[in-house]
Parts: sequence; C-alpha cells; structure tokens
Amino acid sequence: MIGSSVHVEFDTREELDMWLSEDPYVTNNVWENIDIKEARLVPVEQYQLS
Repeated sequence: MIGSSVHVEFDTREELDMWLSEDPYVTNNVWENIDIKEARLVPVEQYQLS
C-alpha cells in the first residue's frame, strides 16, 4: 500500500504525541513517514436525518 490517512482528534499536541508513542503502526514501523496536518472536520451529526 502506498499512502494512507488517519483522522483523529486530540485537545493538545501532548495527547497526540502520547497516542503516537503507543500506536502499533508507529512503534512497529509500518508508517515510516508521518506528516501531521491540522484540519477542521465537519461533524456528521448535524447532517443526519431525524
């Protein structure tokens, strides 16, 4: 596989770094290069039909 993405949300950079330090894809070198970008995601709940 070439390329993948994961969208996660953390309140602080420290929380992200902690998650990365324990993530099996990172610790087992599955992801050799990690590029972190900040993004604003649209909450899906606001578009769900009632």
